[in-house]
Amino acid sequence: MNGIPDRLTRPIALHVLVVLAYVFAPPVARGDEFRLANGGAVRGELAGNRHGQGDDYTIRSDAGVTITLEAAAVADVVPQLPANEEYEKRKASAADTVEAQWALAEWCREQSLSQHRRVHLERVIQLDPDHAAARRALGYFFRDGKWVTQKQANTQRGLVQYNGRWITPQKARILEEEEQQRKQEGAWHSRIRQYIGALNRPQADQAAEFLRTIDDPVAISAIKKQMLSDPRPSRAPLRLLALESLARIGTPAAQQLIADAALYDSEEELRLSAAEYFEAHNSPDVVGYFVSKLRAEDPQVINRAASVLGALGDGAAVDPLIDVLVTTQRRKVTLGNPGSIGASFGSGGSGLSTGSQTVVVAETSFNDDVYAALRKLTGVDFGNRDVAAWKAWYATQRRASVIDTRRGE
Repeated sequence: MNGIPDRLTRPIALHVLVVLAYVFAPPVARGDEFRLANGGAVRGELAGNRHGQGDDYTIRSDAGVTITLEAAAVADVVPQLPANEEYEKRKASAADTVEAQWALAEWCREQSLSQHRRVHLERVIQLDPDHAAARRALGYFFRDGKWVTQKQANTQRGLVQYNGRWITPQKARILEEEEQQRKQEGAWHSRIRQYIGALNRPQADQAAEFLRTIDDPVAISAIKKQMLSDPRPSRAPLRLLALESLARIGTPAAQQLIADAALYDSEEELRLSAAEYFEAHNSPDVVGYFVSKLRAEDPQVINRAASVLGALGDGAAVDPLIDVLVTTQRRKVTLGNPGSIGASFGSGGSGLSTGSQTVVVAETSFNDDVYAALRKLTGVDFGNRDVAAWKAWYATQRRASVIDTRRGE
C-alpha cells in the first residue's frame, strides 16, 4: 500500500470490516459474542477450528460476512445461550401491542428468563394499565379501587422494610438497637481479651486497672465469658477483677453475676468478697434471690446462701432458713462389684445374684451456716437440730406480731 507497512494497515482494515458488518447486520443475535480489546463486540459463529491460543478467529457474523480477527484483538468470547438467542429473534419480531408483549412475557416465563419477562410485563401494563394478569405477575393486587404493589400497601400501613421483612418502625428501631448492642458487645470481647493478654506483660498494672474499672453495662456478657468462665484457682485474681467491674456497673444483670459468684465460686475469698457487696446493696429482690437458693439440692449452696442472708439482716429469711436447718439429700450408689455373680440365700430360692446393685441412700445434713444465720437474725438459740423448737418459737413470734398490729389499729 504505497510504502505503508502491512502490519499497520491490517488493524485499520479489520476495524473497517467490523464496522461494515454491523452497519449491514440485521438485529438478530445468534452464535457467540466476541468482545474486542478496543471495547467493541462482534456477534457470530466461529467458522472452522482454532488450533492454538495464538491463532486468529475466523467468524461468520450475523450479517453473513466472514471476518478474521487477530487473537490479540479479542479480549473475551461469551457464549450465547440458545434461549437468549431465540429471545432476541422473538423480541425483534414482536409487535408493540398488549397481546404480543404478553405472549412474549409468557414465553419468557416458560424459558425461565425472569428479567426479560419483567421487561415485557412492564410494557403490557404501560399499554393497558388494567391488565389483571400482568399486574398480578408483577406482584400487584387490587385494593380500594386501584392496583398497588405489596411494597406500596405496606408503606401505606406505616410499615418499613428491615432485612427483607416488613415490620413496624418501633420494631425496626428495637432490632437496630439490638444489632448495635451486638456490635458493641463484640468490641468489648476484643478489648477485654487484649487486656487479659497484657496481664503477663510489662503493662500488667495498667491492664489490671482497666479490667477492674469497666463501667459500661454493654460489657457484661464479655466480662462473664472472658473473665468469669474459667473456674481454676489460678484465674481467681481475674475473677476478682471482674467482680470489681460488675460492682461498678451495678445493673440487675451485673448483680446476678455477683450473686452467682457468692454461691458457686470455688474460692472462699472470692465468695466472701461477692457476699460483702450485697451488704451495701441490699434489697427485697436480693433477699428473694438468696432465699430461692435455700431450695438447692447441694448443701454447700444452701449454706452459702444462708451465710449471705445472715449478713443481709432481713427477718423475712427466718422462716425459710428454719425449713433448711436440717436437710436430707438422696443419691444413688452402686454396691458390690459390677459384672460379678455370687451365691446368696434368700426367700427367692435361686441361690444366685449379680455382683452389684444400685440403691438410693439418704444423707442428712446439719447446716451450720443456716444455724449461724438463724442465731444472728433472731438472737435466740434452739440448737442446730431441733427444727420443731425453732418452728414453735417462730409461730409464737408471728402470733405476737399479729396481736400488736391489731392493738395499733
